Amino acid sequence: MLFGITSPTYKRAIETHKRQAQRWGYATEILQRDEGCGFWTKLIFLLNLVGQEMQKPADTRAEWIMWADADALILNPNIPLSIFLPPPDLPHIHFVGNKDWNGLNNGVFFIRVHPWTVSMLTSAMSFPICHEDVNLGHNVEQEAMRLTFERENGGKDDKGWRSGIVFMPRKWFNAYDLFQGEIQGSDYYNEIVNKTISSYPGLNMTHKYEGMRGSMLAHFPGINGDVRQELMEDWMDLLDKEWSMQYGGSGNFTNLTADSVEFERMTQTWDRDVKANGTSLWTLPVHETSLLNETTAFWSRYRAALELSLQATSSGTHDISLVKSALDLRIALADHMDEPKIVDEKIQHLEASMETRLR
Repeated sequence: MLFGITSPTYKRAIETHKRQAQRWGYATEILQRDEGCGFWTKLIFLLNLVGQEMQKPADTRAEWIMWADADALILNPNIPLSIFLPPPDLPHIHFVGNKDWNGLNNGVFFIRVHPWTVSMLTSAMSFPICHEDVNLGHNVEQEAMRLTFERENGGKDDKGWRSGIVFMPRKWFNAYDLFQGEIQGSDYYNEIVNKTISSYPGLNMTHKYEGMRGSMLAHFPGINGDVRQELMEDWMDLLDKEWSMQYGGSGNFTNLTADSVEFERMTQTWDRDVKANGTSLWTLPVHETSLLNETTAFWSRYRAALELSLQATSSGTHDISLVKSALDLRIALADHMDEPKIVDEKIQHLEASMETRLR
């Protein structure tokens, strides 16, 4: 989203997204004009995009759309977005997002091109009309989305939208540089700040980045504008140097990535060379990061828990305790997959209820 933004920093950040799009063959759409709807411009833009795709033949339309705010930049374009998406056997999931200490963060998220998404976005935009007494705060469209997800009615089956959402650990695709004034001194900040990346070969500033070497994205929400731009520029200077050294010239690698074997050879050669010089490459190949294993395990865990909840109620049981335990697990799958302890507790409770019923 670039309308009303004159700073070259944010335009430069868009180029990092284009790198990733070129690397993997994604289309890129940039919101460059104000639709005249204030806070709702983001959701209107997405609704239009989803509608445009749905008008295309099924075999030519996009399946998913990733939204990223202007203050989010791609650190590692070698990460394919597809690894964050649900497998084909989980077609009921239409939103993949993440949370921070305030709850839902809609600075970076994925939506499926599907009627569910049209219904959800429409409901979120109509929220202040239908609920005039609710104060949506300063992040209006974000809060409207959060409250829409929590509704127990609406949608195609009038059961709400919760069953179609899932939250992944934020650090996977929406890691923050932690300079937000609102969390300085908080329990979260004190717990995580010593685990963040404060320095790295090629960075000139001190950072508090939640991710790790090879992480895909850095996001800078809630940070003073001048500080934010300085932090972003520092990252982008590092990334430009890496890509320029890796591929020469401006780092335009569109033609060089057509051959995946050649791409990996060049990447590994560069990584070996920089390690020999006492530094290390940030833009790791995806198989050298932990993301492939982590996302695969995430979906396997989700699938197993979902199957358990379905198994518990497959016999048409009228055991209220068992039905409630199964429902609690389904809610945890929507709200807390990024918090394994909560999901584990719900699984254990349901398994105990099932064991009691079998006795």
